[in-house]
Amino acid sequence: MTALNRDIPSIAHTTLTRRQKAAIVVRFLMNEGADINLTQLLPALQANLTKEIAELRLVDRATLSQVIEEFANELDAVGFSSRGGLADALKLLDGKITPQKKTARRRRCAIV
Repeated sequence: MTALNRDIPSIAHTTLTRRQKAAIVVRFLMNEGADINLTQLLPALQANLTKEIAELRLVDRATLSQVIEEFANELDAVGFSSRGGLADALKLLDGKITPQKKTARRRRCAIV
């Protein structure tokens, strides 16, 4: 181990939190040129992610591979993702349900 490597804290062989893993994945994707829009995250989550990325130091290849593989497996297990909410449901079903049903549903949930 060189003097440089001894001075840099390594994330190798430690138990990583989900936040640390997220930071590793985001950093990896951005390093690979992915244009990731994080503005949809709540401000507190953006702050947490920024903090975790700032605290990343040296991540060895084995740890990086393990984290990326775990992330890919989790993505593969997702059937679909929905933000939820009545407004999104009505947008999805636009033209598929009668205008009366749409209006009634909006009134019931006080969405104008």
